[in-house]
Amino acid sequence: MMGHPEALLEIGTHVGPYRIVGQLGGGGMGMVYRAVHTLLDRPAAIKVLRPELGNHVMAIDRFRTEARATTAIRHPGIVEIYDYGHTSTGNAYIAMELLEGRTLAARLADHAPLSVFEAMTLVRRIAAPLTVAHERGVVHRDLKPDNVFLVRDHEGGAIDQVKILDFGIAKLENTAVANRTTIGLVLGTPAYMSPEQCRGSSECDHRTDLYALGCILFELLTGQPPYGNGLSSGELLAAHLQSPVPDVTRFATIPSEIARLVTRLLAKRPDDRPRNALEVIVDIDRWLATRPAAAAHPPRPRRAVIVATGIALSFALAAAGLLARHGGRDATRTSTPSDRNQAAPRPAVSSPAPVGSLAPVDPPAPVASPAPVDPPASVDPIAAVSPPVPVDAPARPHPSVTPARARPHHASPAAAPAGSEVTSDLGSARPTDVNTIVSDFARD
Repeated sequence: MMGHPEALLEIGTHVGPYRIVGQLGGGGMGMVYRAVHTLLDRPAAIKVLRPELGNHVMAIDRFRTEARATTAIRHPGIVEIYDYGHTSTGNAYIAMELLEGRTLAARLADHAPLSVFEAMTLVRRIAAPLTVAHERGVVHRDLKPDNVFLVRDHEGGAIDQVKILDFGIAKLENTAVANRTTIGLVLGTPAYMSPEQCRGSSECDHRTDLYALGCILFELLTGQPPYGNGLSSGELLAAHLQSPVPDVTRFATIPSEIARLVTRLLAKRPDDRPRNALEVIVDIDRWLATRPAAAAHPPRPRRAVIVATGIALSFALAAAGLLARHGGRDATRTSTPSDRNQAAPRPAVSSPAPVGSLAPVDPPAPVASPAPVDPPASVDPIAAVSPPVPVDAPARPHPSVTPARARPHHASPAAAPAGSEVTSDLGSARPTDVNTIVSDFARD
């Protein structure tokens, strides 16, 4: 952005229906600004051709080609063009979709190489819009990490979506403009140029983009382009033309099928590369289908731990509630003489019990039952807490025991509502706390 003060637009300047509200960056051909549509209030990025290039035929052609090629594709993986026109001073401009994120080059600068799964997923997402572009007769010819923009996946995926940028040197098949500006010229970025591009051939077709895609995949897997860093432009051109295809397995541990795909994409002869981007997608999908479900849908870092912790917290709170309730009843428990004579002490249960809990047992009075049962010499603790019989069953006193007035039994567990104590406690254990933790992390 420095060194071209005449290209700067002031904040508040109007460019067509857009008002400039900030500066985003710039390059050798133009400056990029943040803008907003004055009527629709829609944000946009405005790319303005530098004034000193206003009479440069090739620069104007490239600027127009970018607008025409991009609008011809119309794919979610391609940056959307809104408008094309000229400023009040006569400079050409393009109004396009404003993206929030960063380039793949910036991602690699922070963290490289990537995992095999992430690398393959990103390359597949680049190949998808390339398939549509090639079907429309558009060859990008400058595909590189700087022209792949990463935007946050709106569906919450762990891997970003991609937007392909800058079709400024794209080749539009069967157009006079493309032929006039490309024959005999070496256009592109040396580290990612196909051998036919390095020769300045006019026969560059869609397979030159596949070669660049192979260079990108090599860099994602190893952290460097196929022919290394630090070489001059001339040395890079010579390497693409003459040096053997590097063995990616020397730099990274990757599956053999992925190594074969990289080698095919970097083939010197276009006929030895995949026939089209769709074939690349098929190969990647075949490999992804062999991955386990956990690898195919990787969770966000620590998310599984957070979810498990939240569930454990819910159960802990529920258990604490149960202990508190039963602990209160322990303080009121009493024993009877008959209880003290038992081999195994039987706890007395206070009454009334909460709905859904076990009904109390009335010692030593006989329990109402369909038929008289002789009381055993000692009471089995397990039998002592067995479910009581229905209330309407006739109470028949044992002949050897003085009948006592039977107290009404509480409803049996079978008559309890669907929400048991445990269910109720889980429902009151603030499960929203768990959801908040997970959703807050997902927004990070």
